[in-house]
Amino acid sequence: MQTEVLSTHSIAMNIPGLDLDSLMKFTMNPTDTQPIFDVQKAMLGAPNRIQMIAGVLESIDAAENFKELYNKRYIPDFPSTQKLLSYNKETLGYAVGKHLSDNSIELDFTGLDVSMFYSKEMSHLAYLGIRGIRIHDILHTLLGLGVTPIDEYAVATFTLAQFKSPYHMVLVSSGYIHTAF
Repeated sequence: MQTEVLSTHSIAMNIPGLDLDSLMKFTMNPTDTQPIFDVQKAMLGAPNRIQMIAGVLESIDAAENFKELYNKRYIPDFPSTQKLLSYNKETLGYAVGKHLSDNSIELDFTGLDVSMFYSKEMSHLAYLGIRGIRIHDILHTLLGLGVTPIDEYAVATFTLAQFKSPYHMVLVSSGYIHTAF
């Protein structure tokens, strides 16, 4: 049996606002999360950012509960996993704690650059980013998902459906590419 060797060709592409190198790193290794944060950071500087986020702004402008949280600048502290596990076993807090504990996750994001979520300008969009990162593992729990790449893509798909986020569209697209190739 003869083995066929396929050659790959790279095409230099420059898409303003898209960190293609980081996107491809994440696509090839979705367990390494720093590249996808780098993709999001690059998207924040996209020259067509206003058009990219029009759907997101439309979604959050229509959400009265979101506006109420934003107006209060409600940002709760991250509880420790141990604190969550101390809650009654029938509570969401306990279920989230169990999810975190079972998957060796801590909510402090040690080693990851998440600075793009904490800008001095607290726009509706910046606040949505903070809330998004804070509820991510709650969504895993509510949706009954683990932490495999497919589970992460499922959470991203759910979030995309809620907020029409271009970031989540890119994330979900990388999942399709990763799964297909």
